[in-house]
Amino acid sequence: MIKQYWANLLGMLSILAIPVMASVPIQIMDVASGKIFYFTDAGIVANLPGVNGILSLSRTASVGTPSIGAVLVDGKAVRTGDYVNSCPQFTVSIAPATGGDIGSYLFQIINSDSLAIVESTANVLGTAVTASVDLVFQPTAALASGGQYFVRVNAKDSDGRSVTENSNIFKLDEKFRVMNAMNGPNPFNPTKESTYIEYQLTKDAEVKLYIYSISGEQLWQRTISSTAGYTSIPWDGRNTFGELVPNGVYIAYLVGKSGADKATAKVKMAVLK
Repeated sequence: MIKQYWANLLGMLSILAIPVMASVPIQIMDVASGKIFYFTDAGIVANLPGVNGILSLSRTASVGTPSIGAVLVDGKAVRTGDYVNSCPQFTVSIAPATGGDIGSYLFQIINSDSLAIVESTANVLGTAVTASVDLVFQPTAALASGGQYFVRVNAKDSDGRSVTENSNIFKLDEKFRVMNAMNGPNPFNPTKESTYIEYQLTKDAEVKLYIYSISGEQLWQRTISSTAGYTSIPWDGRNTFGELVPNGVYIAYLVGKSGADKATAKVKMAVLK
């Protein structure tokens, strides 16, 4: 009877065109009880039902690796070559694959020039989790100015399936600067759109943005607490009183202050309705 049982099982495998030592898991269900068993390339994972049971046989979906989201630096996606402050906060989300889990993760800050590991944090979860995990990291010591770095994140499920993602390269600068100031679209039509004034800071700073007419009249002002890196500020083409400005050329002045250091930049814009 047992020989006949296995002959029937092997026959069912051949009907499904699945090799006996399959790398794709095979689900075996005892129709009477509804209990599910598995047959994999590592052998039988659980005891099969009795020889008199009626079996249902099917493939099961392969479980993929966990997925890692974008690494955010102080709440922003880091661009290649962007600046960060000396002790930034990193956040990243790890999600399990469908039907999978998260068993452990590894977070590293790496010097991109020497590939030396500046800081490393590993965590083996006591119990594998089947929900997304939001990770928050901050260096225990300030990163060295003038250096370039990237973040590496690795995640594994409880069966050892692994994925690794690297962030874009970012850097630190000893000197405070307001860089790469520009706006777009330029010219712009404020009856249909806003323009976005973008700038890059080498350090966290308070930035005052002033809009002047070409004749020197101040029309609009805004103060922004900006983190190091790129920031984009919209202007809808209106003055402080909410009135649309006429066609013409306007100047955006950026005045940044980081501690005792100050830096400025300006952008020439055109309004064309």
